[in-house]
Amino acid sequence: MDASGIKTGATLQWASTALLALVLLLAACALGAARAEAISFTTRSVTVPGSGIGAESGLALGDFDADGDLDIAVSLGSGDLSVLLRGADGSYAQAPTFPRSLGRSYAGPMRAVDLNGDGHLDLVALQIQDATSYAIVLLGDGAGGFGTAASIPLTGTPGTMAVGDVTGDGKLDLVLPSYMPSGGPRLLTMPGDGAGGFGAPLASQPPLDGSDPAAIVLADLDADGDLDAAVAHVFTAAGIVTVLRNDGAGGFASVAGSPFDIGSGVLTMAGGDVNGDGRLDLVAPVRTGIAGDSRSSTAGVLLGTGAGGFVRGPPDSFATPPAQNPVAPFAFPLGDLDGDGTLDGAIATDAGTAWPVFGDGAGRFLSEATSGIATGAIATAGTIADVDGDGVLDVVVTSTASPARVFLLINDAEPAISAPAGADLGSAQVGGAATTAAVRIENPGDHGLRVTGLTVAGADAADFAASGCMTAPVPAGSFCDATVSFAPHAAGARAATLTISSSAPSGPATVALTGTATPAPPAACPGGDGGRGGTDGGGSGPAARAATLKLTLRPARAAKLAPGRRLRLTVTVRNAGTLAASAVTLCPRASAKQLTAGRCLKLGRLAAGRSARRTITLKLARSARPGRSYTLTLTARARGARAATARLALRAARR
Repeated sequence: MDASGIKTGATLQWASTALLALVLLLAACALGAARAEAISFTTRSVTVPGSGIGAESGLALGDFDADGDLDIAVSLGSGDLSVLLRGADGSYAQAPTFPRSLGRSYAGPMRAVDLNGDGHLDLVALQIQDATSYAIVLLGDGAGGFGTAASIPLTGTPGTMAVGDVTGDGKLDLVLPSYMPSGGPRLLTMPGDGAGGFGAPLASQPPLDGSDPAAIVLADLDADGDLDAAVAHVFTAAGIVTVLRNDGAGGFASVAGSPFDIGSGVLTMAGGDVNGDGRLDLVAPVRTGIAGDSRSSTAGVLLGTGAGGFVRGPPDSFATPPAQNPVAPFAFPLGDLDGDGTLDGAIATDAGTAWPVFGDGAGRFLSEATSGIATGAIATAGTIADVDGDGVLDVVVTSTASPARVFLLINDAEPAISAPAGADLGSAQVGGAATTAAVRIENPGDHGLRVTGLTVAGADAADFAASGCMTAPVPAGSFCDATVSFAPHAAGARAATLTISSSAPSGPATVALTGTATPAPPAACPGGDGGRGGTDGGGSGPAARAATLKLTLRPARAAKLAPGRRLRLTVTVRNAGTLAASAVTLCPRASAKQLTAGRCLKLGRLAAGRSARRTITLKLARSARPGRSYTLTLTARARGARAATARLALRAARR
């Protein structure tokens, strides 16, 4: 243990002697068959004051001091709140005026959000009491400090909470599935005032279908642009989930078919697209239902229809081994742990273990582990995030036994890149059809590889172009074939260098490109008296320059865009050559699914010296993380002309 209080443990292999089977089907590029991989994690722990046996703990991550690192806030059932700031060396220290006692026992979930719109993260913590429960609000100053805690009394007994703008006024609201003494379980909405406070619950308090609400997910379940709610209930045999559609102003009503059966024993629930169809799904750890093994935990999945409804996901997900039972799962955060482009998860249990499970892209979560990673006596909260800033997601869980600790499960996986030293494009005629070749980009690492750029440079760079492999990660042990084309502008031996940028820590890979250009056939002169070409009128003149495309963007520089907002981008495609360009297209491509820009546009024929202007609307999803950068790449192509490319960098701004 070092001076920071971080205890470094052994590196744990998250697989049995047989490697973890990860069968991945990716159709975005020409991918090879994925191989089985094992992912290892290194455990660290930070001791925090207090304890919380018998109560949920609150866990929230965010950059509280604006230094670019993720910090940790944790509240415990004893009423103790710690804010741990991460230093440049990876150590953690309590923020000024922390730890604090919130004055009441029995903690609940906690969220890190910007309540007052000042660009700094604030904290909202739930304290559930037998009499009056409270929402505790602490406003952040952006430097790691927080103001005096404000206690907001709550109506009824909340089972959990969520924070989001459900009333459509741009201010964050507090949404509480609560048990009302006179009305049973209901969904309460306390509208935010934009300054860190919350008003009295709205009159609309729709009933919930089950007893004792245990978990809530706020998301746009019916694709109408506003946040809907899904509430899971504990102490129900069927493990039902109430799904309520938002009318856009905070009025909720159950959707057709609600409640939905996700499985029994639900204590927590998460939302995410687990089968890659673009619709939000729900995932919860549930009991297997296997006779004689009622305490094993597995993944219960409801696949979203996109219209607010759900259907049961496929069976046969991983289940905790009976030898480890009984276990009660208190957390099931989602994230792409192996970098293959599909969501994975981690099941944190009261047995003091965390089990990583890996999505197969169809709704199952798989593992061959026979034992979980030790996380203290009781793990009651968890999340998945890139704690150490290496581009690979880690797992964070809290252990509420005395002494309480935050466990950091640091993901040791890394991508790697391998590419051929050179690629010969063969022979092509000047002004004729381009030749193409495949350049295989391999990932011999144990984490998915993101190809972030294909750049051609050198004296003859204008003769070569490269594309592909940037729409989906290359899984560990797999490959993707990028396409390189050769359309020479002058005769002779031609050469350039392809640089492949990626997420591999080793840096970019380079490929030497070569090709041989043959002269274009002489162009026939127009008929007449022969002119300079000779007396028979069949002479030839100088060869015309091919069509040359140029791209101009407005705005041309990096821009900030708030999640959920749109940006209108004006793109001008100009033919700077002396020949007309035909079959001109303009295609946008975003670096991540959180940024959308529409489909390819057909511009048709573009005469020499002429331009075409189009407006493209960019949208940054609400799920975009503030501070993260996204890149839009625009490519203009035409028959017989070299492609033109332009890029625009966008940074997700605070709302």
